Amino acid sequence: MRDSYLIKQAIYGIFQRWKANLTLVGCLASSFLVLAIFLLITLNLQNITEKLKGEAQIEVYLLDGITPEQIVLLRSTIQGYPEVEKVIFKSKEEAATQMEDYLGKEILKGLDSNPLPASFQVSLREEQRKFPIISRVSSEIQNLDGVEEVEFGREWLSKLDNAWSVFLTVDWIFGILVTLSVVLIVSNFIRVTVLSQTESIRVMKLLGASWKDIHLPLLLQGMILSGLGGLLGLLLTRGGYALFPIKSASLTFLSFHMMLGLVLGGMILGGGSSLWSIKKLV
Repeated sequence: MRDSYLIKQAIYGIFQRWKANLTLVGCLASSFLVLAIFLLITLNLQNITEKLKGEAQIEVYLLDGITPEQIVLLRSTIQGYPEVEKVIFKSKEEAATQMEDYLGKEILKGLDSNPLPASFQVSLREEQRKFPIISRVSSEIQNLDGVEEVEFGREWLSKLDNAWSVFLTVDWIFGILVTLSVVLIVSNFIRVTVLSQTESIRVMKLLGASWKDIHLPLLLQGMILSGLGGLLGLLLTRGGYALFPIKSASLTFLSFHMMLGLVLGGMILGGGSSLWSIKKLV
């Protein structure tokens, strides 16, 4: 009964100062909006990065004149690498047919012989599709007997990994900035609230009110208002996502667990900020 009374007191305090609280929720929502947008961008960049990495293959071009026995041995060696998932052989004839399909049958007309090399298309396991691993495996394959040249899109894979690292760093920075902004906004708001109720709190202490009676309503107010700010920020982000002019099946919104984590994280920050501010004043 006592706890339910204190919860009602916290809710009453929110409605009693609804104009100031509305401003607070709006300020918090803007902070969470920025964080949610960058989380959304990072999530979709991760999806695109994983998709592109999944399509990345190591092209192993073989020496002209390599024997069938050497091809079998080489394929077995490459397939034996723990990072390798699949090895597909493409003969000189298949390479010529593929080029003619893309560029037209006239492209190789007039040549005495097929200049295209036989090759292997090497796909790595999903968890191994990282630039350093792909680069290392390619270097090892390059040193095998019968291999003329190895290609794997070194430049664009490196840029892709660099872009992903930059976005992760930016996310961390915005996460820290949002955390600081929530702490400052809520703690200052609770500070003003406590100062405006100094006489009431003093009277409550004289009447024998416990720590819980004084602190819990203010603590709950900080948690509720921060949670509402996080929820509003997510709703604004969702509205902008729904109205985004360029829609694609590859673009996804934040998962339920990510949204729940954002709101709960906001409530924990709000509660912690309130407690820190209360302890300094009460």
